[in-house]
Order: sequence, then structure tokens, then C-alpha cells
Amino acid sequence: QQQKSTTAKKSDTSQDLLTDIQAKFQQQKSTTGKKSDTSQDLLTDIQAKFQQQKSVKKSDKQSSIAESSLQDIAKNFSQKQSEIKQHKKVDNLEEIRQKELEKQRQEKQLRRKAEIWLKNLDSYSDEGFWFEQFALSYPSKLDAAIDYLRALQ
Repeated sequence: QQQKSTTAKKSDTSQDLLTDIQAKFQQQKSTTGKKSDTSQDLLTDIQAKFQQQKSVKKSDKQSSIAESSLQDIAKNFSQKQSEIKQHKKVDNLEEIRQKELEKQRQEKQLRRKAEIWLKNLDSYSDEGFWFEQFALSYPSKLDAAIDYLRALQ
């Protein structure tokens, strides 16, 4: 019986030892599981932050591209506006030049007409006498004839 009791004690001790080892193993396993969970959470957080930064960089690039495009459009618009202004100035100058040329042409034509009118004027006629009096206030008879013919037009 003593042997049975020694065997029972050994069996109990073995059982206790086995239970202890199992408990420690379970504890280590749960700690490792927690570490694994913590590592997994940490990995997930890092991936989320990376994705967030990636999307921020993409949106920064997109907004940078959009801003650059807007600047290009604004620059092109201002260039076109200045070109239009320049063309208007050139057109206005051309128009002014054309008007000046037309005015000079009309003055030449009026001068020729006045020269012909003076050649044909009979200074002994009533019109000739009147014109002689009229021309006294002008530097020349031609200037008086030009002014007179201009008034008749």
C-alpha cells in the first residue's frame, strides 16, 4: 500500500507538474497571441497611415497640377489680351493714318480746284471784284479761294 501511495503521490506530483507546464504554455501562448495581435494592429495602423499619406500626396500632386494649369491659362489669357490690345492699337493707328491720307488727298484736290477757279476768275466781273475784297484778309489769293470753295461745299 505504501507503494501505491508513493505512486499516487508521484502521479499527483506529475499531474501537478503537467498542469503547471500546461498553464505556463497557455500563458505564453496567450502572450504571444497578444503580441501578435498588437503587432497586427501596429502593422494595420502603419498601412493606414501610409495609404493616407499616399492619397494626400496624390491630392497634392493633383492640386499642384490643377494650379499649374490655371496659371498657364491665366498667363495665356493675359498674353491674348495684350495681343488684342496691340492689334487694336495697330488697327487704330492704321485707321488714323488712312484718315490722314484721305484728308491730305482732299486738301490736294481742293487746292487744284482753287487754282483752276482762280485762273478762270475774271477780276473785272462782279464776282472777281467781290473776291478781291474777300482775299485781302488772307495771306494769299489761293488760301482765300480754298476757304471760299470749302464754304461752298
